[in-house]
Amino acid sequence: MVLPTGTGKTDTMISALVAERISPLLVVVPTRSLRGQIARKFATLGVLPHVDVVPADIALPTVATLQGRIVDLAELDTLLSGCHVLITTMAGIVNSPTDVRKRLAAATSHLFIDEAHHVPARTWSDFREAFPAQRVVQFTATPFRGDNKLVSGRIAYRYPLRRAQQDGYFQTVRLRHVFDYDPAEADVKIAKAAVDQLQQDLAAGLDHVVMARASTIGRAEALVEVYRQVTDQPLAVVHSRKGAGEQKEALAAVVTRAARIVICVDMLGEGYDLPALKIAALHDAHRGLGVTLQFIGRFTRTAEGIGPATVIANTADPKISEALEELYSQDADWNVLLQELADGAVSRQLRRVEFLDGFDDALGEIALQNIQPRVSAVAYRVPAGTWHPGRIVEAIGADRLHFSSINAAENVAVLVLRDHQPVGWGEIGTLQDVIHDLIIMFFDRQHGLLFVHSSDTRRYHKDLAEAVGGDDVELVQGMTVFRILHGINRLIVANLGLRHALGRSVRYTMYAGGNVHEGLTEQNFHNRMTSNLFGFGFADGDRASAGCSYKGRMWCYRVAEDISEWVTWCRHIGGKLVDPSIDPAAFLRTTMRVEPITARPSGLVPLAIEWSANLWLRSEEAVLFRIGEHATTLLDVGIDIVERSPDGPLRFRVFTDEHEARFEVALSDTGAAFKHLSGPNIEIRHGRTFVPLATWLDEEPPLIRFHDGAQLVRDLLISAPTVERPFDDSRIDAWDWTGVDLSKESQGAGRRPDSIQRRVIEHLLAQPYDIIFDDDDTNEAADIIAIRVADERLVVRLFHCKYAHDGRPGRRVSDLYEVCGQAQRSVHWKGDRARLIQHMIQRESLARQRDRTRFERGNLEQLALIGRRLRDLDADFEVVIVQPGVQKSNINDGQRHLFASTQLYLSETYAVPLSVIASA
Repeated sequence: MVLPTGTGKTDTMISALVAERISPLLVVVPTRSLRGQIARKFATLGVLPHVDVVPADIALPTVATLQGRIVDLAELDTLLSGCHVLITTMAGIVNSPTDVRKRLAAATSHLFIDEAHHVPARTWSDFREAFPAQRVVQFTATPFRGDNKLVSGRIAYRYPLRRAQQDGYFQTVRLRHVFDYDPAEADVKIAKAAVDQLQQDLAAGLDHVVMARASTIGRAEALVEVYRQVTDQPLAVVHSRKGAGEQKEALAAVVTRAARIVICVDMLGEGYDLPALKIAALHDAHRGLGVTLQFIGRFTRTAEGIGPATVIANTADPKISEALEELYSQDADWNVLLQELADGAVSRQLRRVEFLDGFDDALGEIALQNIQPRVSAVAYRVPAGTWHPGRIVEAIGADRLHFSSINAAENVAVLVLRDHQPVGWGEIGTLQDVIHDLIIMFFDRQHGLLFVHSSDTRRYHKDLAEAVGGDDVELVQGMTVFRILHGINRLIVANLGLRHALGRSVRYTMYAGGNVHEGLTEQNFHNRMTSNLFGFGFADGDRASAGCSYKGRMWCYRVAEDISEWVTWCRHIGGKLVDPSIDPAAFLRTTMRVEPITARPSGLVPLAIEWSANLWLRSEEAVLFRIGEHATTLLDVGIDIVERSPDGPLRFRVFTDEHEARFEVALSDTGAAFKHLSGPNIEIRHGRTFVPLATWLDEEPPLIRFHDGAQLVRDLLISAPTVERPFDDSRIDAWDWTGVDLSKESQGAGRRPDSIQRRVIEHLLAQPYDIIFDDDDTNEAADIIAIRVADERLVVRLFHCKYAHDGRPGRRVSDLYEVCGQAQRSVHWKGDRARLIQHMIQRESLARQRDRTRFERGNLEQLALIGRRLRDLDADFEVVIVQPGVQKSNINDGQRHLFASTQLYLSETYAVPLSVIASA
């Protein structure tokens, strides 16, 4: 029965209701469309031809569906006296008077809440609190909310997705990836994949319909044009701007299959039930996990003539990736339900999908996609050359093995052990902590090594190694493990522990910080063995770290994005461990020396100065300076050496276009101090307050680079071992500079045709670069940045231009000090490519405020697209010094030495080559 409340005349409509009185049951649903469905379920109590839930002759309850609000208490009493079940929406309750709501809570026996993930909302929770907890029953298929609010209550029953699949209610969902960073291209790929899947399903005799999901009405209208380009199938479009008649007509076309593709904006939500919706085209990600679960769940239901569902999504979209990651982490059953299919993925993404697809899932419900192990392991030599992962269960015991999965093709096993341990805060025999330990095993067949990772770093799991590799497996330990330091350039040892082989009074010596270099000598190693070591440096063109212990543990300071990345690291260090040509103690002779100093180092010419690394961790726009009454950001503030001489004071300037202040680094027995010498007072925001820049520099000292490769940070002089690598003159390109004034470096706002910078830009415009960017200004990354994307590579060329001091070529070393310093300083952008793109975007945004552009080719949209692709592009950087003041045919040793020193630094840090453009 339907009761049209709000009329005050409900008493005339209940004469047919049962005479026996019991306290009614109140059912609250989130939407009006659900009222009818829930009413039918209560009215039948499951008495359906194919469902035997209750006896067929049972007396059925009287169900009332509330269509509006309740006017007063009299109407409420009449209503409750005539039904067993009252079904309403929360809106109907909220719009009723306060005294009605209180009486409703008191007079009903129980509160049933459907779609209970809405309960944390204020209107829902306030009404729910009026009921004692034992009188409230909540139902939801999505207990995970995007706002991280909990759905209160005790879980009385859980029906797992895996069980629903086994019972035939849910089917496997095929997750079909497309992969494109360009949103417009991604829309086309998703549409084509959806149409292709529809054609395949129809050809297989499956009655399927496509639902294309858009986030806004504008997006939905744009998708109409996209689908019309790829198919002649009729389309239905449903969104709130459509009238009720238009919406009804569009949905009727879908129901009758006059249209098999429906484009909608959050219209087919809770309560809409069409089993034929089996192809979901996710053009836009949902706001949170709960909505995603419900959305995908509607596509998994079974019905006659209906096959498995397919969800098509662009996994290059971070929102999609994050939603899937959260999906797996909250309910690992989705790891079984979602069968991932790569469709148009780039090679790196494809390799990851193929690697994960190779695992079985024998004993548990953990999403392997979400396992991110710390990069650490021990290694065992396996003389037999084989491994037997099938013996894992026997070795561990079924009671301890919570999860296991094996990738036979990649020789990888993933285990989760479950142990019970006494609580650490007292001797309480009745209480124990449940500890889960992640173990990953990888058999590196090429190098005969079995790598074992454990989240409990105190355990080496030799029993497991022997079980799968044989009783004769041997732990790699001793000085051999220090071979993994081979190939790490400019290694700075942060911690060094030496275990004494002789003597009883001192068993162990620990070096850390500025005194590490004291332990890095052959003499100190004479009667001691290295116990453990950890350091930072550069390897394979990027930042690197490595740690190793005499007992055999090896690690680096990072977390792997997935298991395949950990396996790649194992293969890399495995080749070093078995290479007898690597001297384990060789790092002693190649490590950077860190030495505290009390006076200005003599004979060293300062080339460049850089802000502290901590400053660069923040956005350039977020770093705020105050110069007098003027405030500006790091984008407009530069820092540079004032005097480049071998013995003068270490002075530098901090400047903008309008202001300049000078500072000096003063070294003494008490350390280093930064003194403000001249110019306006400069302050920098530190937390919520501004502090003098000199005070801030004492906490965050800049880095000064010298001509020989040494660096100064506060009072620590960091110097590299002497390596003689002469600069190859073939790296110098001699140009004809006719028509260029060699004393004019910058093209300026007027793009001066006789400037050095303009000549270089004109040369680049004749080459296939996607982006040519004029970054010449205070705090520049380079004078010119040229970028192109080719063959999954990000090709970046950083050009540093410098004028000739007397306007003609010569043999002046001084012409190179500043530009070589700029070249060295810019190499860090390779290790921070996303920051480089953001820097360029911010610089262009500021330029537009001044009615100009920095783009010589390309635009912001193209640059942003490249930024979205960074994680899947290999970096190919080159630094180019442009100094026509150098004459290739007449170059001297001093100039060559500076080029060689700069090239050494670039190659040993980020493996970036140096080229020079000079005069003939």
